[in-house]
Amino acid sequence: MKEYLKYGLVLLVVAAISTGVLAFVNSITAPLIEENKQIARANAQRAVFPEANSFQSVESEIIEYYEALDVENRLLGYVVEAIGIGYNGAIKSMVGLDLDFRIKGVTVLEQSETPGLGDKITKIDFLNHFNNLHAHFIRLDREGGNITNITGASISTRALTNSIREKIEQIEANIIVEPISDRQDDVVPISDWQDDVVPISDWQDDGNTEEENNEITE
Repeated sequence: MKEYLKYGLVLLVVAAISTGVLAFVNSITAPLIEENKQIARANAQRAVFPEANSFQSVESEIIEYYEALDVENRLLGYVVEAIGIGYNGAIKSMVGLDLDFRIKGVTVLEQSETPGLGDKITKIDFLNHFNNLHAHFIRLDREGGNITNITGASISTRALTNSIREKIEQIEANIIVEPISDRQDDVVPISDWQDDVVPISDWQDDGNTEEENNEITE
């Protein structure tokens, strides 16, 4: 019995040490992993919307997206992340949209599809099929859309295509308020432009009598 207790205590100590080591390693690597994800996200945003100077995150209870802004904070369009379930797991993509919700660019952020088959969805030649399309046309060609199915990778192709279409439809339906980047700096307050208005009492008294004014108009 004492031997069993000794072995049990040894295993307990080993487990505690292993857990502590893993927790320590995770505390070091987790921030680095998150930082790398942020860098990858920023690079993807620039890839799908190269004209933008900055990207402003917008969150609500329904949808999250980014506003693509120029150097003067004027709204150029939107950037969204779409997630679909492929053959081997989640497929996450980044999509740039203009103000009419047409696609400006698509890039795949994460995927674990079969090498040589499903992972062809990451190729630029395939992703270019999405450019300039509205949501209605973002379907596989066999379903009446403009996206050519990848032979041997129908599940992967459909997962990416459907996730992008559904995300665009969602953002179209829910962006109904004035964007936060829609500044009104160019609007002149009433208090400013009213100072230039000449009072009626001033411009009516032109030094002429009513009869003289009638003669002038005649």
